[in-house]
Amino acid sequence: MISIAICDDNVSLTGEIEQFVLNLSRSMQEKVYIHVFFSAEKFFEYLKESGDVFDIVLMDIEMGKVSGVAAGQRLRDDPAYDQTLLIYISGHSSYFAELIHLHAFTFIQKPFQATDFNIKMTKAIKHVLSRRFVTPFPDFVFENKGDKTYVPMKSIMFIESDNRKVKLHTTTQEHSYYGKLNAAEKQLPKDLFCRINRSYIVNFSHMDKMTSQNLIISGQTLNISKKYRETTKLAYFRYQGG
Repeated sequence: MISIAICDDNVSLTGEIEQFVLNLSRSMQEKVYIHVFFSAEKFFEYLKESGDVFDIVLMDIEMGKVSGVAAGQRLRDDPAYDQTLLIYISGHSSYFAELIHLHAFTFIQKPFQATDFNIKMTKAIKHVLSRRFVTPFPDFVFENKGDKTYVPMKSIMFIESDNRKVKLHTTTQEHSYYGKLNAAEKQLPKDLFCRINRSYIVNFSHMDKMTSQNLIISGQTLNISKKYRETTKLAYFRYQGG
């Protein structure tokens, strides 16, 4: 999942940007999480309270008290957001020279042209994904009646403990074998998987939605127990940061 922030004080325009992004995500078959802010102040207030780290920030330049340039500088001053891709949007292309020192990923001219927007956002999304999966994950391996089975990590949506059995729910089928969830957890890459309660481990890349108490994967709602809520939140923020 790619996390995207849209920061623009034009309410109707943010709706247009959000729709462009959603349409593109469907065509790329890549899930996105979008959060809209109507001022830089609200954006930073949210970051402070949530600790969230977005993969991509679409930032208007001309806003209220805090401009997009000032907001970008503040973002770049925090090491936590060093990898966040900044994409600036404005009706004035003359600003682009100012944005070089902020390492802006690209600049999108207003009014938007669908082709230009899609080309630049596609490159940004592919850049985030390539950075996230530079090193291929090894297969998950389990043994059942003396036979070993190898399951690609990225295909696993979540892992469930059911009595003495471990069940792997993948994008294509379900595997089960006798074992313990704790042992299965040791095989899993921590930047992709997270334990959310005593019985479930989830793969963030297959997540549809997450609230403070629940997580939805492939239409199934899984509870995040109180014991694991803070660690799940922190793990998700690390995952979003790439």
